[in-house]
Amino acid sequence: MRFVIVKDLEKPVISLVGDVNVTIEAGSEYSDAGVTLRDNVDSSDDLFSRLVVVSNVESFAASGSQFTVTYDVFDAAGNQADTVTRTVTMMDMSAPILTVFSEENEPSPYVLQAGLTFDDL
Repeated sequence: MRFVIVKDLEKPVISLVGDVNVTIEAGSEYSDAGVTLRDNVDSSDDLFSRLVVVSNVESFAASGSQFTVTYDVFDAAGNQADTVTRTVTMMDMSAPILTVFSEENEPSPYVLQAGLTFDDL
């Protein structure tokens, strides 16, 4: 009599949806695009039930702040996927808005050539 033991030795695969490095407007809320999960035996539903997401992202953070979102999963056989990490950077990407008011406290059109100095009299 011969016994055959079949083992799952292949690790699952985590793939980021979207970019590995994400830059968003500082002071805005971050919503992660997520991942897809694939395995040679387990279904993606089974894998998602074991998915571990660790995120230190602080929505509405200041410009220059950098955070990570890390994904880990293992299949039913205990095979650990390679950890996948996304980096999230908050940057001020909006141009400043300058409004000059007249003595009557009304917005006043004023054109200043770039590079010149403005003196408020």
